[in-house]
Amino acid sequence: MCGARKIAGYALAILVCVTVLLFYFGFYRIILADGNELISSALDSHLTDLRVQENKGRIVDRDGLAWPTRISSAKEMLIQLESEENASIALDSVYHLFYSDDHGLARSNAIQFFGRADGSFDAIDGVRDLYEKKGYDLYSTISGNLNQQLYKALKNSGADHAAAIITNYQTGEVLAYTSIPSVSVGDPNISKYDESYNEKSAWMLDQVTNEIFQPGSIQKIATALGAIRHHSRINIERMEEAIYECTGSLAFSENKIVTCPYPHGEVTLTQGFARSCNCMFAWLASELGGDLMTQTSEDLGYNKTFEFMGRRLIYPVSKYILPVDRTEFGMAWSGAGQDADGVDVKAMPYHIMVMLSAIANGGQAYEPYVVLGLADRMTGEFISSAKPKLIKEGLINLSSNEARDLQALMESVCSENGTGAHLGGRMKALGYSVAGKTGTAEIGKIIETLEQNGEVGLSSLKGNISWIACYVKEVPVAMVITAVRPKDIAAADIAIDILPEAIELMR
Repeated sequence: MCGARKIAGYALAILVCVTVLLFYFGFYRIILADGNELISSALDSHLTDLRVQENKGRIVDRDGLAWPTRISSAKEMLIQLESEENASIALDSVYHLFYSDDHGLARSNAIQFFGRADGSFDAIDGVRDLYEKKGYDLYSTISGNLNQQLYKALKNSGADHAAAIITNYQTGEVLAYTSIPSVSVGDPNISKYDESYNEKSAWMLDQVTNEIFQPGSIQKIATALGAIRHHSRINIERMEEAIYECTGSLAFSENKIVTCPYPHGEVTLTQGFARSCNCMFAWLASELGGDLMTQTSEDLGYNKTFEFMGRRLIYPVSKYILPVDRTEFGMAWSGAGQDADGVDVKAMPYHIMVMLSAIANGGQAYEPYVVLGLADRMTGEFISSAKPKLIKEGLINLSSNEARDLQALMESVCSENGTGAHLGGRMKALGYSVAGKTGTAEIGKIIETLEQNGEVGLSSLKGNISWIACYVKEVPVAMVITAVRPKDIAAADIAIDILPEAIELMR
């Protein structure tokens, strides 16, 4: 019995010794042969993080500039290329698309930047891939240079806030996309008030897809379509025939009137659209009635949800909602794109771009997209590529004939006597034809202000929302700009500066 215990003790001692020797020499071998790999592994989180960031893929824009996925690294890179001020402007201009927590490419495609296209993570490779494998590069449709110019133009307009999107209306590629105000680094909401003692609002909001605005005369596109569709109801045979005499005002019950800046006289549908005659379009809307106006607006995308960058734009959405009592004045004024007596007419810039693209493209609109594809960082070969995709059936219901009629109306806006004549003239001088619709919505707002004695009071802020929705006939470029309370400038003036740059990008 004693002998058996001795044998078991010897065996246990031998096993322990062998285990210690194996562990010692194994660890010694790893230190000698694989020391660098061990030190650079997950055992050293600091070095691991540096290696991971070095190997991560990048966002490569249309101009060939590779943007790091870390916003701080992106700013360091830009400072090397430009002044610190211009670096901040460039970064702010792409913030919402590239780096925002909401839907920025750097976050929504995080797994691809680590070199994993399908999102899988197996135990065999484990963490090793994160610090050894080169991640995929994401190629974007966005031009960083054009985005920066667009962002600066919005800021220089003096608008409180603004949004802009430029696309290829034949494919859906987004060439530029930005909004103000935007801050890429730091939290601007630390202080409730800005240097002018105005309360900050919607500071970090992507206003292309996350905000809706009163559309002003942009809504006249829907009203015009209703008149074209139901011409027999209002005795319209041709767009070139005079159908209304504008005296400068149109009276309704309860002493409510719709006004124009000046009398337009006898006008055809084309002339009334070109000159943006409020009275005529209020009359058209009242003649069509609430049901037809709602149906026509919804056929152009109002009251519907669209998609962008893989997410449904559930709230807010462009709205065309009639008041419960359906007052004639309320319905009429909504036909000109204004709010009155409970009428709720609001438009999202992204939706207006989809609607505009459908008109420019003969009735078919493609879903805007910003990712061209993923490429292997080592070989440069694409492992996936985006394909143009028509928006879902039923979101925009527009026939090719109706699109052609709307195209003709929008061309008249940029003709010699239209509200967009200065834009049309500028593009004609460059050898291009442009069609579009301008819009101005008068707004008023009660805001909190911080008085000099430190007390908070209320004051009234008035102004307008300026719109331009336009496209170029010879080159598939479409642009939508919305500017809230711009200073002595209209959205069309911004388009005059930026549209030639967008055309040059597409040539």
